[in-house]
Amino acid sequence: MAMDIDEVLVLQQQQQDQVFSHGDDTDVFLATFVALNAFGMAVCAVLCVLASHVKLANLALFLPYPVLCGFFSSVGLSIWMSSFKVDTGITVPHFWGSEHRLFS
Repeated sequence: MAMDIDEVLVLQQQQQDQVFSHGDDTDVFLATFVALNAFGMAVCAVLCVLASHVKLANLALFLPYPVLCGFFSSVGLSIWMSSFKVDTGITVPHFWGSEHRLFS
């Protein structure tokens, strides 16, 4: 019985591989990317409008300027490190060496 189930699963996997192996997946990737990007932008816009109506920007007045600068600097550094890895395939600590104190 187990052999029959394994055989059926292998056949199903082979059929799925044949279905998905036809053609170039670039169109599917681009369509998915555009749809997810549009959805993310719409959600961001709704949240920004909601935050403006609730006056959430006033909460920033309670945070000191150095705290806000440090937060946004760390966000920028994280984005830069992630994009560096995507562009080159090398992580920043590996690029600078492990002796660098910032990443140890």
